[in-house]
Amino acid sequence: RYAMLSSQYRKHINVGKVIPSMAHRLIITMGGSDISNQTLTILETISRNDLSSTEIVVVVGPTNPHLEALEEFAMSTETNIVIRHNVDDMSSILKWSDISINAGGSTCWEMAFMGVPMIIVTVAENQKTIAESLAAEGAAVNLGPHEHIDYHLIPKLLKDILQDSKKRGS
Repeated sequence: RYAMLSSQYRKHINVGKVIPSMAHRLIITMGGSDISNQTLTILETISRNDLSSTEIVVVVGPTNPHLEALEEFAMSTETNIVIRHNVDDMSSILKWSDISINAGGSTCWEMAFMGVPMIIVTVAENQKTIAESLAAEGAAVNLGPHEHIDYHLIPKLLKDILQDSKKRGS
């Protein structure tokens, strides 16, 4: 019912989100550290599919040990990927985005506030309840724990949501 958000979100109170008929702006963020490098696994999986019209912003947390590998991957692929490290204004990136693939931590509340539909991958036990709650409310698709995900299903799921404004608007 309530979530503590940074003051940067105040400027977005009562600002409606425009839902385009075809989405093309994706944010990927897997938390502050992403020890198991889920970000790279997701990027590798989705870049093998036709997402040429999709702009992807990857938000990498301050303690992520895989920053260099992510930057190298972004430079080596034809997929439109921008890496943003340790961002100060997450609210502006969320306002820009049409959909997110993200971990099930506290950023979920920011995304829900900004009206960003989510595909959630839980990377810690304490994220399970958040992911399940948001999925039950229709704000997210909960893929469950990262250890049990069939990552090859993500591109189809992502394309379905990118092409369905009703799914993104619920």
